[in-house]
Amino acid sequence: MSDIISSQKQEQLGALDMVNLFFGSDQFAEKSREINALISSFPDGIVPESLLGDALNKMFDKWNCLLSQVVTEVDQTQPIPEHIKETAEFAVKGFRDACLGMNSELTHISMNWQLKNPDELTKQEVADYKKSVQRQENLLEKIKHRIDEEIDFSLHDTFE
Repeated sequence: MSDIISSQKQEQLGALDMVNLFFGSDQFAEKSREINALISSFPDGIVPESLLGDALNKMFDKWNCLLSQVVTEVDQTQPIPEHIKETAEFAVKGFRDACLGMNSELTHISMNWQLKNPDELTKQEVADYKKSVQRQENLLEKIKHRIDEEIDFSLHDTFE
């Protein structure tokens, strides 16, 4: 079983490396590092069996399926555009569904935590509101400063 899981991990990392080589983008390299860090954060690089773990594994599988559709081999006959479109739609829908499943499981966990920890939730919400008010006050101050600059510039420009 651990051989299968480690080969799945190698496939996941291999697909990310292929896309990184194909696109040569820093964005893909960054995402690759994030996913590698996430996988390696689990004991032995294995996601624990749970609803969340299953959703995470499904999302990784669909992500790899999507990535495998992007990379093509050079000496192969290229498929017709309709086939490419159909395959891409299938892969994207599968990944979207896996992401929605992951989101659903995270929402479920969050709601359970909120129900079990109402005092901590209240403290967190109050802190978030305070940060929001401070952010809005900073924005209002910046806007006021910008308006004052525009008025000064307009008055200065008018009288010259």
